[in-house]
Amino acid sequence: MTAPSARKHVGCAVLAACATLVLAAFAAACGGDGDDSPDTDGTPTQTPSFFLEPLSDKDALAELDDIIDLVQNPDPEVVEATNVGQFELNRRITEAVEGTAEVPGLNEVRNQLVDEERILTGEYLHNNLVKTLAAPFSQSDTASISAGELKEIDPRGIFAEPGDSFKVSSIFRDAVMRVIALWYRI
Repeated sequence: MTAPSARKHVGCAVLAACATLVLAAFAAACGGDGDDSPDTDGTPTQTPSFFLEPLSDKDALAELDDIIDLVQNPDPEVVEATNVGQFELNRRITEAVEGTAEVPGLNEVRNQLVDEERILTGEYLHNNLVKTLAAPFSQSDTASISAGELKEIDPRGIFAEPGDSFKVSSIFRDAVMRVIALWYRI
């Protein structure tokens, strides 16, 4: 090997080592394993995982079917306490499950999931929740998903601003929470 060629190889090795050191320093500055950031009381906290492992198609379909069942069969005591009329309730259930001209229903969400169209599944699920399921019928039908509950099921603040509660229909509150959790796993 000639002297200039040897210097070139040494220079490349030094450059590669420097790049490795820079990447290692960057990784260390960005957080490491997630258990090293102390909470206000000095105890370590887990860094929230924004990207949960997706459910298998079979598990996602089973969860969606459970959600559809929750929507179609709301708790009669909750319905009675809200004073929502049966006609209005049936209309909202139909809109949530079958959809409207503007918002795909949960059945269309299911079709997209069966067709393995995960992006459309997530979009349709989000739109259905925001425009149909979550909307309270009236003041007497309003419930909240607390900021603490949202921090667990909506860590990226997709459905409500971080630190805020989310006002939803008390009739569909449980279904709304499960839709949010499913959205993250699609």
